[in-house]
Amino acid sequence: VVVVVAAVVMMPCGVGSAPNQADVPSFLSLYSMQQNPLKVSNVFLNPEHVNTNATRSVFWQRYDPHAVTHTPFDVSLETKTGLIARPEEQVAGGPWPLPDQSAPRSVVQSVNNGEWFGAWLNTSDLESRDLGPITLSTTTIESTWPSLGCVPVWAQNGSKLLVEMEMAVPSAFHQPRSPKDPKAIYSTISIYVHSLDMKKFIWYETTLFDYERRITDAVYIDTVSQKPIIHGMATNNSAYNRQLPGSASSSNQTWSKPVRIAWTIDHENVETGIRDAVSRFNLTGFPPQASSYCIQGFNVELEGTPGAGAGIMLRNLNISQINNDQSTKL
Repeated sequence: VVVVVAAVVMMPCGVGSAPNQADVPSFLSLYSMQQNPLKVSNVFLNPEHVNTNATRSVFWQRYDPHAVTHTPFDVSLETKTGLIARPEEQVAGGPWPLPDQSAPRSVVQSVNNGEWFGAWLNTSDLESRDLGPITLSTTTIESTWPSLGCVPVWAQNGSKLLVEMEMAVPSAFHQPRSPKDPKAIYSTISIYVHSLDMKKFIWYETTLFDYERRITDAVYIDTVSQKPIIHGMATNNSAYNRQLPGSASSSNQTWSKPVRIAWTIDHENVETGIRDAVSRFNLTGFPPQASSYCIQGFNVELEGTPGAGAGIMLRNLNISQINNDQSTKL
């Protein structure tokens, strides 16, 4: 199986210093999609900087300097993402005007005042092009929590990170694959993990969907940022997180009805991932203890190589710090 190293989005900037560890509460809501819905005005394409602290979406099409965003977008994607959206709830990203109205390269949907996030990616138009060193197309929903700074989630014994959402992947495709041409399409969530001194950075990633490929734990180096990726999965046998009872698992097939996917990341998960990444890539300067790190934001991405595509729908994304007593009630 050929694994594509994710070209994760722009590096988040440090926001001050981490809070004093003694001040960290036993429960802290870091992000709620319901309280911070995406607005179509906060959708960007290949930005150098994003000057907003709100929930935002980014089209990354680095190979195409002429790509633009376009809204309202009056093409139904109900069969692709499962969502019925008004034209003003959709933003298209890519070439314009479209050579084929039925096949936009990428579209973001913010439906019912941001209750639902939808994304469609179709890279069929890129198969015959010379795209240069970065060939991946990426669409994200992302945010940080600047009012909280970089939160030391694992500062206390028994504290952990909780990630939960409802998600469906109603459609996906890829052109014929070969070992040299993997034709991959997948969706992940990455947590932005910093060392407390803000000198080291890790993408702490979990696969949600990876079409017709084997899903497994792994460690990588990101092709864009050159930062390490600790890559887990929402299953009951991941070393890098712990799936909650009743949660659906990461899948390599499509599914049309939204399901709850939920997991925690504890001290042992973080320290195992750091140890594996340091060993695999001979990294230096990364503290081995989870208590030496804080988190500052996240992105959910839909990403693909040329010759592939998929549609996703997402709601009720929540990211929180919890303790052991609370995790037993989930």
